[in-house]
Amino acid sequence: MTCIIGLETEDGVRWGDTWLNRSPQGQEARLSGDVRDYYDKFFYGDEPMPYLKVIGNAFICWIREQHPELWEED
Repeated sequence: MTCIIGLETEDGVRWGDTWLNRSPQGQEARLSGDVRDYYDKFFYGDEPMPYLKVIGNAFICWIREQHPELWEED
């Protein structure tokens, strides 16, 4: 659990709230495409599976679904 919190902190410093710039529409296709890319790099490219990236991306999708008010226009 500590590693997830550490990743969130690192990503917060690196990316800030740029994840809010992307619309929730189409996020399932984007997420599945990212996971396919990670798997291909793992399976064919001998790269480790970036599980924390998968978790982080899925968490962002979940937040977008749980808090649609973040994208409501004033």
